[in-house]
Amino acid sequence: MNVEYLDLPTIDIDMNQIFETIYRGQNLHHVPTNGYYGIFKPKGNLEYLGELLFNESYVSRVHVMWPPRLPIHKDSNRFAAYNYVIDPGGDDVYTCFYDEDQNLIEKVKIEPFKWHKLNVKTFHNVEGMTRPRIGLTVYKAEETNWPKPVVDIDYDFNMDLLWQEYERMKHGPQPDYEFSKDGKTTKNTLNGLAVYGTHDYGVDTDTLLMQEAKRFCRYFGIEDDILAQFMWIDKNFELSWHTDDATRCRSSVNVIMTNDPAPVTFREGDFYYKCAALDVMQEHAVFNRDKERILMRISFRNTRHKDLCQYFT
Repeated sequence: MNVEYLDLPTIDIDMNQIFETIYRGQNLHHVPTNGYYGIFKPKGNLEYLGELLFNESYVSRVHVMWPPRLPIHKDSNRFAAYNYVIDPGGDDVYTCFYDEDQNLIEKVKIEPFKWHKLNVKTFHNVEGMTRPRIGLTVYKAEETNWPKPVVDIDYDFNMDLLWQEYERMKHGPQPDYEFSKDGKTTKNTLNGLAVYGTHDYGVDTDTLLMQEAKRFCRYFGIEDDILAQFMWIDKNFELSWHTDDATRCRSSVNVIMTNDPAPVTFREGDFYYKCAALDVMQEHAVFNRDKERILMRISFRNTRHKDLCQYFT
């Protein structure tokens, strides 16, 4: 059960105070300008909801979600949230839960003005908002054991070989790409983005690029089906918010080959790296700058990000 209603007291709400908290307060989200979620320290007695509800010191916050949707995510700083919806954000708004491949497993239309425990250890989001969704959230201050979406790796690839292979492959044919964007899977080619290398499992397994990728896997003891590819992004190209196709890539290791690259942006913020494991099952984007961005990517068919990162820690 991902939503459990609780026998806890209702709360007297001063909406003027709630609006003042949201529109005059500081957004405590680590990316305050994200445009989809805000979390604010409440005023007055709302600051002490933990003591009222549980006789313990809990973090108490006002939170707001802006339409049309809250992206699919797992919370990274808590194991459970105790929430109280003040304004559901529309007439048909659902909290949706997903399995590790981000297939929908449950959707719940949460009743307002009822305390409930929300499972934040599984992928979830909110769909269908037509106005801001406002509520209270209470939780223990705790850190989960999930890795960050970008985890640095200490490993030296043969960069001369990578550049030689890139120059050899960069005029090769382009496949169609499948991205999950705004809850829908799209298939297209993109001007300003190119992927060169092995496009299908079991094909082109003896290229120098694949041999270099296999050397990396042997070094860390990783056993999985892999693809080894180069990704080129043109200057000023924006690869907008998306998740990778879970049927082809559960996680990846990326190596940036060009200097001064643009970061990869997750909902948690911007990440700069040279060689790292990326959680491509979470929404991410690249907003490139005024120079091209080239990387080599090893895609893992079955290994999830959390399991992959265990090899590097």
